[in-house]
Amino acid sequence: MCMFRLWYTIGIIFAAGLILTLKDRRRSFCVDYCPMATVQQAVYRQKDPGHDRLLALLQRRWFKVLVAIGFWGYLIAVLILFRGDPQLLWSSLLSLMLGSMAIALILQSLVRKRVWCSTICPYGKVLEQVVTIGRRSVSGD
Repeated sequence: MCMFRLWYTIGIIFAAGLILTLKDRRRSFCVDYCPMATVQQAVYRQKDPGHDRLLALLQRRWFKVLVAIGFWGYLIAVLILFRGDPQLLWSSLLSLMLGSMAIALILQSLVRKRVWCSTICPYGKVLEQVVTIGRRSVSGD
């Protein structure tokens, strides 16, 4: 697979999320279209175990920043370092996606429904900032 197709695919996914967020003024991509959210919804069990201490840790700002730096840093490093080797590039990106999915499902089973999405998803946090900025500009603050 050529590098152009990879950037094109990633760009379309990110642009779709951004456009939906701007259009709806809410995280529509996260709620309705995100593959991670869809899988979590599919495996969700009715009863939330509710581990409040773990949830409190996940909601701490330093933890969210650490996850964002790790996720985006890994993504950027992989895209730069493996740009000449498409097979290694795709396998590294697949590892990131599957690892994130595993963490999301484990957290959901330990804490509550879609805790990854609502608390620490790096892309969701970017879209959350877009919503916040959009609301400020509409309200005139």
